Amino acid sequence: KVDGAATLGTGAVTVQTNGSAITADITFTSTIDGAQALTLNAGTLGDITFGGAVGSSTKLNSITIDNAKDVNFDSTVDITGALTQTAGVGTTTTSTSSTINTGGDISITTGAIILNGSLNTTAGAVALTADAGNISLARAVSNIGGSGDITYTADEMSLGGSTDSETGNTILNPHDAATILNIGGS
Repeated sequence: KVDGAATLGTGAVTVQTNGSAITADITFTSTIDGAQALTLNAGTLGDITFGGAVGSSTKLNSITIDNAKDVNFDSTVDITGALTQTAGVGTTTTSTSSTINTGGDISITTGAIILNGSLNTTAGAVALTADAGNISLARAVSNIGGSGDITYTADEMSLGGSTDSETGNTILNPHDAATILNIGGS
C-alpha cells in the first residue's frame, strides 16, 4: 500500500506481490506522477486500486497490469502511451468520476469489465476482453484521432454508453465462438 502521493523516478518501475495472500493487494491511495512506465502484478488473488489521479502533474509513459483479481480506477488517468491489462480473474472497474486518457492502445483482458467512467485514446486501438463475465459500458469509449478499431469480446454486453471510433470500426465478438452474443442497452 502506498499512502500519499507517489512520483516515479528514473527508469521503468515494477511492483509485484506474491499474489497468494489477501495482503497481495497493490493500493495507491493518492496521486501517481512521473514520465516512466509502471508495471503491476498482484497475482490471481490480489487487487489493484488507483485511489487518486494518475498522471495529473506529469503523465506516465504507460501502465501494464500483468495480473490481478480486481482492478479499480477511482480517478482520472492520463498517460502518453498504452494502458494494458494482460490477465485477470476478477472485474476491472472505472468509477463514475474516472476518465482514462491515453496516447496509445487500451487493451484490457480480465474476467469482467464495468466501465462507469470514460476511456479515450488519441493514437491507438481499444480492445476490451471479458474472459468469464460481461462487459458493461455506462460511459463513452472513444478513439479520436487514432486509427485503430474498438473491439469488445465477451459473451454478454451491455453497451449503455457511446462508442466512437473516428477512423476505425467497432467490432463485437463473442468470447466463445459457439455462444450466441447477447447485446443489451440501458
